[in-house]
Amino acid sequence: MKFSIEHIDPISENTLRISNTDFFVTLIFYFQGAECGFSFAQAPSSYKMQFEFEKTILAEKDFGIHNLLAFTEKTEINICCNTQLLLHQIIHTKYEGRYKKIFIESKAYELLLCTLHFVEDIKSPCDNCKFLSQPLEKEKILQARDILLQNIHQPPTIPELAKQIGINQCYLKKGFKEMFKSTVYEFVIEQRMQKAKILLSLNSQSVTQIAEEVGYSNTSNFSNAFKKYTGVYPSEVSGN
Repeated sequence: MKFSIEHIDPISENTLRISNTDFFVTLIFYFQGAECGFSFAQAPSSYKMQFEFEKTILAEKDFGIHNLLAFTEKTEINICCNTQLLLHQIIHTKYEGRYKKIFIESKAYELLLCTLHFVEDIKSPCDNCKFLSQPLEKEKILQARDILLQNIHQPPTIPELAKQIGINQCYLKKGFKEMFKSTVYEFVIEQRMQKAKILLSLNSQSVTQIAEEVGYSNTSNFSNAFKKYTGVYPSEVSGN
């Protein structure tokens, strides 16, 4: 597995491009260097992070990459907070030398798994959601996901979201659960907690500030939600 990380001019959106050749599958991430759209004024550039996997090696490891190889619905994909968290960990690793190489390679396979799961969720037949067999309806659910990712701090309500994408609330909730294996509410909580983990690791804001950053007006509610999700309180992660 080969990888490269380079600084590029600042970008406005985190995206992934998938490249397939006869011998390699390549994931190319364009990453702002911050997680979930949280940008840093002091960051002068973004990153292009490329990971190249040999198809023969993936076959030996029994990676099911058929859906990935056939993925032609989008050449560019917005990446979720789980993927951004992995990219952030790679950029800010404290490992050096061969340990850094081992660490990045392990994270690269996690990135590949995240991508595989995302693609399989899109391409898998939905026996329980017949309306998702229609590309336009599936695209609406993907649009709902993107809207939530862009508004994690203050996401729209289910009725508001359904109205924005032009679908009824029942289909939105059922389709979202079918495609992403979580409810809309669970998805928002997961993305908020992932963002909070990054902000806490930076140790540049108080717990109260981070709570507000991820959409909690009450610090106690945030702390309880974080404890439920991660098993520890924010104060145990942050030095502030």
